[in-house]
Amino acid sequence: METESVQRVMFRIEWQLCELDTGGLVRCPPKDDSYRTIDSTD
Repeated sequence: METESVQRVMFRIEWQLCELDTGGLVRCPPKDDSYRTIDSTD
């Protein structure tokens, strides 16, 4: 777990998993570069 990205009740979206043609997974930027902070109480 990457705790430097975790805040009290907020989550920071900085990457997503993308599947390669080979079936492997790699980290990629969020779709459409939609970096954002989400409030977990919503």
